[in-house]
Amino acid sequence: MTKRLAALFCVTSLLAFSATSCGFLEMRDATSEVRSREEVTAPTLQQAEKYSEVETEPETETIPAETEPVQEEPKNSISLSLAGGIIVDEAICKDAAARSAEGKEYSFLTMYSAIFPLVQNADMSMVTLHSPAADAETFGLSEVTHTNMPSESLYALRDLGFDVINVAGTKRFDCTAAGLQSTIENVCETGLYQIGAYRDDIDAGDVRVMEVNGIRVSFVAFTENANSDTNGLVLHDLSDEAAAAALVTYADLVSDVVVVSVTWDNGTGSAVRGEQKTAAQMLAEAGADIIVGSDGSGLQTAEWLTAEDGTETLVAYSLGSLLSTGTDAASSLCGMLTLDVVAAEEGVALENVKVLPLVKHYEAGSTGYQVSEFFKYSPENAELQCVGENVLKDMYTVVYSIIPEVFLPETNG
Repeated sequence: MTKRLAALFCVTSLLAFSATSCGFLEMRDATSEVRSREEVTAPTLQQAEKYSEVETEPETETIPAETEPVQEEPKNSISLSLAGGIIVDEAICKDAAARSAEGKEYSFLTMYSAIFPLVQNADMSMVTLHSPAADAETFGLSEVTHTNMPSESLYALRDLGFDVINVAGTKRFDCTAAGLQSTIENVCETGLYQIGAYRDDIDAGDVRVMEVNGIRVSFVAFTENANSDTNGLVLHDLSDEAAAAALVTYADLVSDVVVVSVTWDNGTGSAVRGEQKTAAQMLAEAGADIIVGSDGSGLQTAEWLTAEDGTETLVAYSLGSLLSTGTDAASSLCGMLTLDVVAAEEGVALENVKVLPLVKHYEAGSTGYQVSEFFKYSPENAELQCVGENVLKDMYTVVYSIIPEVFLPETNG
């Protein structure tokens, strides 16, 4: 979509939605500074006084009064935690059932206990379902040949602190359109925002917007390729660039920050494909501020993109899967994007941007599943990890070869 077409759409949309638009806010690079009010105050009066040739004799000697230091006005800010995908296979289901308490069939929440503060303390958080969460009567639960997580896993995500769930993960049609419909209903029953797949056109046009501390954040989701056999469900995809750009531009008009979640359907490991870069740039030009990708396989790099108008967009091409059964060091890693959105009179900024590497730990016999922070993952735990020898050393290689150092948290090691 060209800039001219995008601008035309923006003007048309502004006429219809001017009551809710926050278009005066401009996205800035995390390193940019918001100018103070003094720097933009017109100096006309001050200059007139300074260069006046009229001299007056003071009646008495005056002593400058002591002035109170100017207190900088506090800025509104919110924190975001954005995760990759969830793939609950048969082994994970069995482990959740084995650790369940009396009266409950499963206990998934204990698998996330180590990252509870990262999600719970964030003002807004998002995750993607790569496994459907359809009713067992509709599709059955996870087996060797397919994945379908029980609805209890959704309540665990809610209790963990997630607010938004993208239901259009890589295995969205493994359980047929009926199973995806059941997944949507189950997510809605938890009280969470569902994005990615929608009941109908009206539901799809209702852009999900959350507001905390006066900052409005919209959440939009796309699949990389077009979806067939949807049986009436609506999914946004990137095959129609004009339609995708229009949706993002609209979200930009009704919110201060636009978060775009993308499901890549052709994962190629750690290498970012040219198609991903092209799509990310198109979304940035349309008004996306944060782009988070996931393909269910592994980590990919993160970077800042610059749009033609000079605004900055943060893109994490793939955060991998937050929970799954890894087979080697790379597939046992994932990431969580954490950042602060800071709003001031002149605009908003993304600050304290980090891609936190996480480890999906499990032990022999496919037990002990646990998601942990990578830099807190001990050598003793690594020895129990069921993906081969020297896994910790290999993980360090993967982390530092994929995630740019500027996005990694500071460590004492």
